Amino acid sequence: MTRTVEIVLPSKHSGAVVERLQAMSGVMQVQLQPGASLTPPGDVIRLTVLGRALPQVVGWLDERGLLRGEGSSVSTQRPASVVSSPHLRALAHDSSEATWEEIDFMIVAESHMSANSLVNMACSGALASIGLLTDSLHVVIAAMVVAPGFEPLSRMGLGLGCGGHGLRRGLADVLKGYLALLAGALLAPLLMLAMDMLQLPMSGSAYLAQGSLLSYWVSISASSILVSLLAGVVGAIVLATHRSVLTAGVMIALALVPAAAMVSLGLVLGDPYLSAQGAKRWLLDALLVILTSGLVFGWKRWRIHRRGIVD
Repeated sequence: MTRTVEIVLPSKHSGAVVERLQAMSGVMQVQLQPGASLTPPGDVIRLTVLGRALPQVVGWLDERGLLRGEGSSVSTQRPASVVSSPHLRALAHDSSEATWEEIDFMIVAESHMSANSLVNMACSGALASIGLLTDSLHVVIAAMVVAPGFEPLSRMGLGLGCGGHGLRRGLADVLKGYLALLAGALLAPLLMLAMDMLQLPMSGSAYLAQGSLLSYWVSISASSILVSLLAGVVGAIVLATHRSVLTAGVMIALALVPAAAMVSLGLVLGDPYLSAQGAKRWLLDALLVILTSGLVFGWKRWRIHRRGIVD
């Protein structure tokens, strides 16, 4: 989709930069505001760029050092609409690729394990435990949807495929986030035990056979591996095209949340086998997400962006 790109750079460089950008295919509009930037001091160049031209434009800015220089800055945003008569056909068939910086910025914004995200992960673990114990599939699915558990793993894949600090930073968020999920998944059944509620389902409240969800998410089969592989590929493509809202569907396909919750459930129920199987299934899904994300991002780096991430 179309982007607005704002570039701040020292005035002595703006003439050559504007001249080159005007000559690029897919650049629909170029504006120059001399001396408009106070911090950092310099000129402001605003571009309206087709999505398919964005990798070329940002790549050229990177080559010029404008993504790394102390006296310059570059930001992108999506306009609500663009009407340009000479480019109507191109706009109708435009690409949805995001830049590495947009992908990383989006992942950080949505999955950085701040206090809010940690509470979400803990609540997700608690919901998953309750859903597994009561054989309530919709509760487990709700736990998957609310957990920001995919993006930290995909950030590791981004670092693996494109360089930068994503691998290390993603790992830190994975550890913090899933430890919070384990804590929530441990607290919920302990609370249910204290309230004498671990005999659920009661009064016909469950609609699945008792223990069926536990059995399903500890099993590892060719089909479950295939589903996880496909989910990892789809998730990376969703992020690469700036459609992170669709990662909720990816989390439903993966076993990350229920498998992690079973580690805590096994401890409460005195079932080390359940804990071990849950840990094994979680580790398998996590590794598949990191691997598939790394492959997708690496392919896009080689085929489309042709540069590493600025990190």
